Amino acid sequence: MIRNTDSRGIGIVHYLTKCGVKVLIGDVQPPTQPIDGPVYQKTDAGSWDDLLALFKKAQQLFGRIDIVVPNAGFGDRGSYNFKQDANGDPIKPEFDCLRVTLIGQMYTVKLALHYMRYQTPQGGVIVSTVSRSGYDCQAIAEYAVAKHGMVGLMRGLRNHTPTWNVRLNSIAPHITDTAATRSVEWLIPKLKEVGIPVSTVEETARAAAFLAANEAYNGCTISIMGSEYRELESGVERHKRDIMGNDPRFNPNPEQQAVLETIFPPASKW
Repeated sequence: MIRNTDSRGIGIVHYLTKCGVKVLIGDVQPPTQPIDGPVYQKTDAGSWDDLLALFKKAQQLFGRIDIVVPNAGFGDRGSYNFKQDANGDPIKPEFDCLRVTLIGQMYTVKLALHYMRYQTPQGGVIVSTVSRSGYDCQAIAEYAVAKHGMVGLMRGLRNHTPTWNVRLNSIAPHITDTAATRSVEWLIPKLKEVGIPVSTVEETARAAAFLAANEAYNGCTISIMGSEYRELESGVERHKRDIMGNDPRFNPNPEQQAVLETIFPPASKW
């Protein structure tokens, strides 16, 4: 299963299809070019009802759901620009980016966990798109909030999902050569000219497929910068004590763990 028919999403569709995966695509628009194999269902990625219908369709078609790739989203729509109405008052932002890019992906992960937990045998893998903006972003504030939120969701769930034989990983593409970036005619050539790496959709898709197939990876993020791949979460873990100090919650004793579990119950009690 996969969502979003932009160039990056379609790259993942093509790659997984070549690997023999049966794919259901959910998006508001069908692929611009027909693809042999995958099935399309119209889906508003920010709608719980549409996403639930998409998962039910996948179960009906394939009997089970093994891979989910929440990839839908769009960029910042200028929510923090200084726009005013006729009275000079600030205009209420719509935050559509959050509705789709964060809430829609959270809905998708929730549904994936449900179906993967209750199917027989249990299990599956979720590979979310968190983008470079989920780790470092100097602009596009609303988009950065959405992507940081997806990183937080992965971190908050990854210690629990193995209870149901589910792995939760992420890909963090940097700038990718897609139809969206190509819509600004000069952008990709200029980035390459000044030495800023640009990835292809296949390079991004390869990272998603790797995380889907490799059972050693759970709670990990692969950064794709040009043709260079790097796992990010292991680096964060290595430096956590340097950043946060000697927090006893990093290595609690049994008494501390018992108290913490009353606040943060383990998956076995969900």
